[in-house]
Amino acid sequence: MILAGAKDARTFGSNLAGLLIEGKTTCAYDAILPYLKDKNPFRLLDILAVKLKEVPLENLLPFLEQIADGRFEGGWVVIATALFQHITGTPDQLLTLSTEFVRQADVWYAADIFGERVAGPYLLSNPENALILLSAWRADPNPWVRRVCGVAAHFWAKRSRGENGSTPTAENILRFLLPLLEETDIRAAKGIGWGLKTMGRYYPKITAAWLREQLLDQGKQPLAVVRRKALKFLPNDLKKGLSS
Repeated sequence: MILAGAKDARTFGSNLAGLLIEGKTTCAYDAILPYLKDKNPFRLLDILAVKLKEVPLENLLPFLEQIADGRFEGGWVVIATALFQHITGTPDQLLTLSTEFVRQADVWYAADIFGERVAGPYLLSNPENALILLSAWRADPNPWVRRVCGVAAHFWAKRSRGENGSTPTAENILRFLLPLLEETDIRAAKGIGWGLKTMGRYYPKITAAWLREQLLDQGKQPLAVVRRKALKFLPNDLKKGLSS
């Protein structure tokens, strides 16, 4: 079943919220299942999930767990966006829940979905606290969780776009990514490279200086995919000597 548009998504999301507030988890899941089985645009699934903001967490989480068990690609979008609606209250709990869903999904697109809908937006809204809470993810045994760190950096850079006043946070994010620069698991490394690529696009001077210090002065040896992505958008004069 395909959502007709934003209005349809909002209406359906409101109806779901009503069912969940009443504790009708199974009814809500039966209602959303046809939309998860079809290829609905992520944009509309996001709109739908925003409407779950008013659902108490104790009612929402069983519903999200049921969606996760179905393992539909669009289901991870609904889960991630719905979780973020509650993040201002208990960010540590909801970030931990995000890692659990990422591990359960065990696929690259779910890691990216949570990076762009939970970790990344929280990094944008509260960078200081986010970097503290996300720091443990860098050493997580699961490569998809480590990948989210790079995706979150990508999201932050894409949204901040080098605007005035954002440089100190960009420097903090590069320091945050340092333990992941030599990531050896390709699943995580691609996400780290993605984050560095977008940092280089919007913060070329500080990213290039950071790369020069790590690659040339400190002798770091990232995987080729990380190096290639990190240099992608740097001007030629800034990436001179960094390509090998």
